[in-house]
Amino acid sequence: SVGTTNIACLPRELENNFVDTMSSLSYLNFEDGSNEASMILYGDPANPDGIESLYLKKDVSELQWFDNICAWADENYLEEDIFPRDREKLEELFELDISKKGITELPKEIGKLSNLRVLIVDDNYIKTFPEELYQLDKLVALSFINNGISHISQEIIKLEELLLFYACHNDIVSMPENFFKLKKLTTLCLHGNKLTTLSNDIGNLSTLTSIAISNNDISALPL
Repeated sequence: SVGTTNIACLPRELENNFVDTMSSLSYLNFEDGSNEASMILYGDPANPDGIESLYLKKDVSELQWFDNICAWADENYLEEDIFPRDREKLEELFELDISKKGITELPKEIGKLSNLRVLIVDDNYIKTFPEELYQLDKLVALSFINNGISHISQEIIKLEELLLFYACHNDIVSMPENFFKLKKLTTLCLHGNKLTTLSNDIGNLSTLTSIAISNNDISALPL
């Protein structure tokens, strides 16, 4: 049994010649755990040296997100050194900088990159963020300068580790209430948006050391 491993593919010899290569095996279980390629092989009680049947199970949902995000990377001509086409490397990715790539949207599968600390998508054409972005709860820096973002979700409260938030030169009209509950934020850049007011709750961001709000339509600062 190798059910607790993380096998992504089966050897070709096993698929094509399993009777020859594993003729003495009576039972093999890959089904448990998070294997992408899973199988059960049962021996024939009347013929213990031969395998009677083969059961192969693929977890399509686990494979699909990786296929989808790689397809998105291909469509946007992201090089391998920026966006590796390897699942383990993607899941371990610490920083992703895809600035100036002409990107119009982020895929919902971005939420699967659970180890991301830094996400930089400056100078693109992104107008909305998928809700799955807010699953990246290890993010300490989020930068999307010079895009077309107009709305920040209340779900941003899930980014509890966020230190740096760069949102200059977008179309943001207002900030969600939950944004002002981010207890670790040190840098906030909202320069060049469409803000008309700034919430009194900004005072709750007690860890702020830098804030930029010039080139908006704000007529008065909160008390």
